[in-house]
Amino acid sequence: QLVSAAMFGKVTPVRAADWPELVRVTRTLMARGAAGIQGGAFERTWHDGITVRGRVDWLRRVAQPSQLRAWSYEPVEIKLRREINDDDRLQLDLYLWLLEAAQGVETTGWFWMGRDSDNRPLHVIEHTLDEMRLRGAIAHAAAITAGAAPPIFFGGHCEGCGWRSACGETAAARRDIALL
Repeated sequence: QLVSAAMFGKVTPVRAADWPELVRVTRTLMARGAAGIQGGAFERTWHDGITVRGRVDWLRRVAQPSQLRAWSYEPVEIKLRREINDDDRLQLDLYLWLLEAAQGVETTGWFWMGRDSDNRPLHVIEHTLDEMRLRGAIAHAAAITAGAAPPIFFGGHCEGCGWRSACGETAAARRDIALL
């Protein structure tokens, strides 16, 4: 939050009652040309009918024409650590892929790593989509989910998930320890 505040100032994050509303609000803000959007939500259907979702730390408006009009957006992923890893790269690949569908134009993404004494990023690293890496990861995830469901684990990743209520019902029926 400190890096966000230092770089973007005070803003209102995208909030909604459910995932479809998060996606609608994000698209509305993009269409209006908001300078920065915190927590923008996207979904896109993979070629096998799998819906892929993501929620970006920040979207920054840039002067690159798109189907939105004279602007488009770049995703910014803020990490307090100083080094990016393969999971981070895959995460930003996903956001770039989702964003391309939403605005009809390819763009680059950014990692803001660490923070200095003024809460500004120590390292700013540009990132371009590696579609082969993303395709491999989604294919791997699809293969895993085609099997038996994994154990239920509730956490921050559940916010906005379409399976949240199903997991809650299953856990309650089983009297699962995950409910604690």
